[in-house]
Amino acid sequence: MKRLTSHNKLNKENIAKAIEILYKPENEIKEYIIKMLLDRLLWATTEHTDDGVYKKYLGQPFWSVGAIEKFLDNLANDRNLFDGLRHEHSVPKIEIKKRIIDLKEKSYKNILKILDNLGHAVVVSKEEDSKINKKGFRSKMPIELPENPTIEQVFSRYTESQIKVCHLENKDIKSLTLNDIDKYYI
Repeated sequence: MKRLTSHNKLNKENIAKAIEILYKPENEIKEYIIKMLLDRLLWATTEHTDDGVYKKYLGQPFWSVGAIEKFLDNLANDRNLFDGLRHEHSVPKIEIKKRIIDLKEKSYKNILKILDNLGHAVVVSKEEDSKINKKGFRSKMPIELPENPTIEQVFSRYTESQIKVCHLENKDIKSLTLNDIDKYYI
């Protein structure tokens, strides 16, 4: 069983430090403020590079086949490259948030482990996003995730929705062809 490696590790480390600070009792931060900031920080785990550069689409390591097709079609037809695309969390943020809130010890190490294991994004097409939602996986997983999930478990929402995901880290999406993508399936 293959494990995922964490994309934008330094970014996740910094976010884990920030979350740990939010939960320190001496900081006396109200619970509703913590939850509000936690929501935003969980978005940032997948939207930013290690240098803090915003990378909602290009630069993401995981793309669905439908998203690649849509991107290439947009490119060929001189449209906005990201029309019809969605940045999707492979494990819904609500699940990640719950795991962090439920931690007995909200230490940097425990928070980072959750972010490394579950904090991944997939660029999908609007149509694929709709398929995920129709299957009932908008905000839940089809399976219970173990503490150290495999790639197959983290991406199970896509498998259950019959969406193929490719690992394109460090690939130039603009130069891909539809004939290339089958070698990148996860």
